[in-house]
Amino acid sequence: KIYSRGLLNDGTAPTMIVNAWFGVNNTEMLQAPPTATQSIPFHQVGGTNKQGYALPVIPGTEQSYKLSLANIIDGDIPHNWVVEFSDPVMGNRWGIEYIHLQLQGRSCGTDSLVSSQHDRRFLYSGDNFMSDDAWGKHGACVVSSAQPLDTPVMTC
Repeated sequence: KIYSRGLLNDGTAPTMIVNAWFGVNNTEMLQAPPTATQSIPFHQVGGTNKQGYALPVIPGTEQSYKLSLANIIDGDIPHNWVVEFSDPVMGNRWGIEYIHLQLQGRSCGTDSLVSSQHDRRFLYSGDNFMSDDAWGKHGACVVSSAQPLDTPVMTC
């Protein structure tokens, strides 16, 4: 999931472009054409501030994904948006999941490897969807500060 901020559901929000490589390691993907490309439309839950993009992915290091935005000059994912991959419950129960993820305009760590245990301190289950302090500082592939540490695995 990519949580966006400040977009309108009036047809002006950019489309997310997803390029996927299967059976190609992360280094080789830069030289090979993508196996698949998909356009993901913006969505918003009613009139709330819950908005962004969501897409299914296959976890594992045999796949690589590159996301960018269409209809804007550089295609960069804004630095204050929050990115979430997988679920720590799955990582806790069946082992940590990984994905090679590249976001246009961001660094997702060494070899673009993101873990299911990445920081999620931005989530809140009460009336406040996401604290103002969370935007751009928590989640996967953080730009505006150092990437927060992954959460430890818990025995389930």
